Amino acid sequence: MPVGPVFMLVGVILLVFGYFVLRMPAAKRRGYAYAYAAVVTLGLLAAGITGCGGGSNTPQVKTLTISASYGGDGNYATSSGTTTVTVQ
Repeated sequence: MPVGPVFMLVGVILLVFGYFVLRMPAAKRRGYAYAYAAVVTLGLLAAGITGCGGGSNTPQVKTLTISASYGGDGNYATSSGTTTVTVQ
């Protein structure tokens, strides 16, 4: 997901929130100080998490080889196998 639109969305949400806070009477605003701080903190966290994209647009591909073997017992024969899994 592109980072630019997310920052714009968070910015617009914070601006709308600030607009409604300023329209509220001052006495009522003081009572909600912790709620305001929480909303601003969540907005900053969302922006920070969105910004931690790793800086690369190329997907990382990892190939894993899985091997298994079974020694057998009285009911089942010995068996072994290998497979490759590619994770993107």
